[in-house]
Amino acid sequence: MWGFSKGKQNGQSGAVTIGGRKPVAEQNTRGSNQPTRPVRAPRTSWHLCVVGGDVENLPPVSGITYERRLSKNTDALLAMPGANPSRMFRGLWANQRSLLPVIDAIGNLPRADARIRRITEETLREALSEIEDARNLLDDIPEIPSEQREEFLVLAMAYSRQQQITAQWAPHKPGVTAYPTLTGIPFSNERLENLANDGLLQRSFFQRVHECSHCDSARLIAQEECESCHSSNIQSLPLIHHYSCGHQGLRSQFVQGERLVCPKCNERLRHYGVDYDISGDVTHCNDCGHQSGDVEVGFTCMDCGEHTAGKDAATRDIYHYDLTADGRQAVLSGALPGLLGQIGEPARIISVEEFDRLVIIEGRRTRRSNRPHVVLRVTLQASSKQIERLGMASINALYKQAAEVTAERLRDSDLLAWRGPQIYVLMPDTPPENVQVVVNKLSSSLHDLFGIDPSFAMLSGGEETDVTVEANWSDLSAAA
Repeated sequence: MWGFSKGKQNGQSGAVTIGGRKPVAEQNTRGSNQPTRPVRAPRTSWHLCVVGGDVENLPPVSGITYERRLSKNTDALLAMPGANPSRMFRGLWANQRSLLPVIDAIGNLPRADARIRRITEETLREALSEIEDARNLLDDIPEIPSEQREEFLVLAMAYSRQQQITAQWAPHKPGVTAYPTLTGIPFSNERLENLANDGLLQRSFFQRVHECSHCDSARLIAQEECESCHSSNIQSLPLIHHYSCGHQGLRSQFVQGERLVCPKCNERLRHYGVDYDISGDVTHCNDCGHQSGDVEVGFTCMDCGEHTAGKDAATRDIYHYDLTADGRQAVLSGALPGLLGQIGEPARIISVEEFDRLVIIEGRRTRRSNRPHVVLRVTLQASSKQIERLGMASINALYKQAAEVTAERLRDSDLLAWRGPQIYVLMPDTPPENVQVVVNKLSSSLHDLFGIDPSFAMLSGGEETDVTVEANWSDLSAAA
């Protein structure tokens, strides 16, 4: 067992100081690939928190102090074979020390800054040499802001390790990919995409996956299937064309014993290419008996077991991410750029998760300063005929375009979250009586462009109504 003691809290803004050290001077890295850093002398003193083993069994090494508990002086973690990796990374997060370098003496940690098979003085010194750059770079980070903590840690991890946030296959996860570098940091693909959209991360393509239309899992079995019952128990059967009478049918219809006889004119077919030929194939379903000249592709979800037609399967692009110059500047300044878009830009589309958090913050601001705000839900439900004609993938693309059009029609201070047929709009400093003007403008634009009549619902109008954001947030969570 091992314990944690709370890290030192910075008295300003609820931030946490890394390692109890003061930050270096802020440096402007805009337009530069690498920030200029002071040259440091090699570390001569290390505090290692030992997890999963007895400190008494470790070799004494000059300059290394072994600790049983995490403290503000801890420089790195030494994970030994008795450690519970999940609990260890959860503990780092709970104690606001997720960026600490990790030395893996277990051999299978998803994230490690150095790995050793056998703990000796020599291997420990080699491991410390490997993690020294990362530990020094952590001193450059002034503080971890309490707001957008997860996003900041993603950038700080990429900065301190000087490496790409690399996607890897993870078949045990419904999303089938993971980012080992970010182990122990709660994050979502939406948050990574938001950081990329803000110019703090740069994408590089990894893979494109299809997703289940019922549960969004990417663990799908692709199959050629019957277009009628969606069974994969199908086979390809040859078609025979009789030259003399022109009849065409399955080969099984021509077989009489060991002979081929036309079922239409009863003439025996003797010579291929003279009496008949194979004109093609037909797909036959062994379950329902349906026959077709075409083969459809569909997916069966390995998580929920539901079927998704190929035309309805949405795709998701997966990326690797590199820290940009603006991302480095954000880390070194200890703050991410403002939440709202720049003046003159349309309302910003953000993730449902981020929208959730900002609405709660806006509600508190409303109660504190008596400045009204409105949360508006716009529903764009396509008809069953439209869904059948276009497929869900095309319908979802239409919904996304509608969200973008909605953003263009609103102020640059407004925020949007979009998921499926529903768009949520946060309008700060807006009294409820002004919403009708917005509704009229959006209703006309969306109908003219997409042929869909949207419905509108005001979830919150500040203190003028008895409907609070917190009381209605299950509505948005269900949409996610």
